[in-house]
Amino acid sequence: MDLPRIKKENINVNITEDSIEIQAKFDEEDENIEFIKKERSYGNTSRIIPLPEKIEVKKATAKFKDAVLTVELPKVQEEKIKVKIE
Repeated sequence: MDLPRIKKENINVNITEDSIEIQAKFDEEDENIEFIKKERSYGNTSRIIPLPEKIEVKKATAKFKDAVLTVELPKVQEEKIKVKIE
């Protein structure tokens, strides 16, 4: 997810087995500057993304570099058990 103009400390990532929520806060510009037109938004943004498969929450990782947030979510490995037929 691209998050330009956002500092790492202003990003929160919350993960459950079936969804990920990303929250970010945009810093506001200096109010003493007059603009003719602004095309950038400020304030808070939030996005919840449902996941198609369950993940291992404790193994999830997130990295933020060059304004790009990368979240790695490993899928749950289902255990296969061989059943002996009698």
